[in-house]
Amino acid sequence: MKNSLTSTITLLIASASPAMKNSLTSTITLLIASASPAFAANGSSSAGIGIITILFLGFFGLIVATQVLPGLFLFFTGTKSLFGKRNNEIASKR
Repeated sequence: MKNSLTSTITLLIASASPAMKNSLTSTITLLIASASPAFAANGSSSAGIGIITILFLGFFGLIVATQVLPGLFLFFTGTKSLFGKRNNEIASKR
């Protein structure tokens, strides 16, 4: 893999014009110099979840719980108006 990358870069630089060679060389040099390995957590920490996480999840649960009743009320009111008796039918029976 490394040999094919090196040969591709060499071919790219060799086929370019002199002004472009300087630009490609400096660009490739900067890209290679600025490349760094990715640092990620290895997952071996067994500390569990913290208090901030619990508070965040609790707050999110509180928001969901307080929106359930208005949502259900709106749903049942909408279905009642769609499938219930029409207002004209109710008014004509009075």
